[in-house]
Amino acid sequence: MKTSYFCILFIGVLALLVESLPVSQPNHVSLVKRSLPSNLKWTEVREIHKKRHLIKFEGMITGLFNKGMVNVTTMNALNEAKCGRTEKLQNEGNVDIGYFGPIKIGGQTFQVIFDTGSSDLWVPSKNCSSPACTAHKAFIESESKTFVDLNTTTGITYGAGQVNLTSGRDTVEIAGITACHQTFGRTFIESDDFLKVEFDGIFGMAFDSLSAQNASTPFSTMVRQKKVTNSFFGFHLSRARDAGDVGTLTIGGVDKSKFTGSINFNNVVGDTGFWLIKLDSASVDGDSAVTKRPAIIDTGTTLVLVPTEDAIFIHSKIPGSQVIQGEFAIPCNTTSKVSFAFGGVSYKIDPRDLKVTTIPNAPGMCLSGIGASDALGGAWLVGDVFLKNVYSVFDIEKKAVGFAPSVRSKCST
Repeated sequence: MKTSYFCILFIGVLALLVESLPVSQPNHVSLVKRSLPSNLKWTEVREIHKKRHLIKFEGMITGLFNKGMVNVTTMNALNEAKCGRTEKLQNEGNVDIGYFGPIKIGGQTFQVIFDTGSSDLWVPSKNCSSPACTAHKAFIESESKTFVDLNTTTGITYGAGQVNLTSGRDTVEIAGITACHQTFGRTFIESDDFLKVEFDGIFGMAFDSLSAQNASTPFSTMVRQKKVTNSFFGFHLSRARDAGDVGTLTIGGVDKSKFTGSINFNNVVGDTGFWLIKLDSASVDGDSAVTKRPAIIDTGTTLVLVPTEDAIFIHSKIPGSQVIQGEFAIPCNTTSKVSFAFGGVSYKIDPRDLKVTTIPNAPGMCLSGIGASDALGGAWLVGDVFLKNVYSVFDIEKKAVGFAPSVRSKCST
């Protein structure tokens, strides 16, 4: 496994223990999470997730390839995923790609995915004739007195589809907080991947440097315009199996009703534009499996994807694990606790979150929520399988990611 590219990134990593952060009152929005459909084969589910992360992190993967950190096989898989994206994903409906909620642009309300793995805001344009556009709420320029057309176009490729858009500026509001003169995109072409989803667009929440529009994210704008007291936002991601559990995104603060104890912060390392921090270790039932890995924290990714040799070692410690048709599977009744440690604090993953879907013709076996990928040069991609078990906080000024035990799981050790 090639990890040298990231070694320099670990220098100076500091975990900060925060005893008290502001409690949010009105500045949060409720989040909705989609569930996997029952008509997909388990192999299709895993193929979709793998293709998504290849496409979404294309820029990073290409850079690693140019540095000799990933091989030609990975690049071929990336190109194949891009060419076959619509055919493979349109029937899948982009299910389970992230949590979404409401925002306003120019006074018009839209449902958007809140994605810490990208940095652009866009919604459909009324002038877009793509089926995916006409099936959703479109931005109407004439209905906003504050809209300014920038007349610049660009294309963005996600793991869940592709859009072409024209940039403009307007007032963006989320949770009662506004960003004035915010750059956003109005799509004039959308791939069919976005046709059957409930959300209208995407609200990027990574660092500004990732923006295809060369723009600040709405939250960065709010911080710069001093519309929020604090330079961080907090996520509580709901679990469908927990009746009554409501996901929330809090802007410029945290919601103390959603976590216990203290939030432990970890500095972002490097300048990738992603929320990349240091993972101290991963263990199974207290038995250490791997140590010192770079990890991208992404609310827009469902699974946890790790280098192949790490995936093998982790699953070797889960009793009854198997490899079925090239994929990792675990017993559906497993009680094993996989834990990730960040900044000296360990957080357990609820066994329910490790079981993605049952596997036909393999009685009692479920697809594992931890999969293998060597595409990110030794880095881990940590998505919702883990994030549902913690309250996560992202600070753009201090460039740090914090975690605290979710009140629902109470699994921190």
